[in-house]
Amino acid sequence: AKILVDGEDATLAWLRGIAANEAPTYPSNSVIVAAVDDGEVDAGLVNHYYLFRRIAEEGDVVAANHFLTGGGAGSLVMPAGVGILDSADNADDAAAFVRYLLSEDA
Repeated sequence: AKILVDGEDATLAWLRGIAANEAPTYPSNSVIVAAVDDGEVDAGLVNHYYLFRRIAEEGDVVAANHFLTGGGAGSLVMPAGVGILDSADNADDAAAFVRYLLSEDA
């Protein structure tokens, strides 16, 4: 998404900037969330639902999700899947919604 919004050169410069900060690397999103929550690092780039998993496991946490606005690459939404149940009461409306989600406009 960042390449589409900002271009290859700007994206490469952004990635080089992150690398120049010598940020630690972690083996998984869950470990990144734990590192932020434990105060080991100030921020981490993860999918939002990993914090929800941490909350379910630990209860109260210090870490919080930050959602970017304004249509930039940081506000990307990555749908994982869509479907319609055989038991759906409004299958035609659901199908129209699925068609919209799969359209260029979405």
